[in-house]
Amino acid sequence: MDLIIWIDDTQEPRQLQLCYDKGRRRAERAFTWKPTSGFSHTAVDDGDYGNGRYKATPLMVSEGGFNNERVEKLFRDHSTNLPAEIIDFVLRKINEFRATPLHAHLPPLGANSSVMHYSA
Repeated sequence: MDLIIWIDDTQEPRQLQLCYDKGRRRAERAFTWKPTSGFSHTAVDDGDYGNGRYKATPLMVSEGGFNNERVEKLFRDHSTNLPAEIIDFVLRKINEFRATPLHAHLPPLGANSSVMHYSA
């Protein structure tokens, strides 16, 4: 598990990325929160396809499922030596993500939106 925290000039946490399930083939995930873009949960494509060719650059790829309870437990189990304010910050963001409705990051449909209707 890797935790990256961005700290501002006042030593307050402002952004985070929590990478978990590292070392499991094609299983690593990254939970990210940025104040400018909100939450994301991605899988890490490690670029190793085992076909004898060179290893490609790892990429973050879309990943829909996020098991809040599991990630929270993993973080709690691995964060015992972190400062309390960092633990609180990360747990707060995990819980905020849990409360965020699906597609909340998308702008609302406006008058200029087109909707396609299909009927059988």
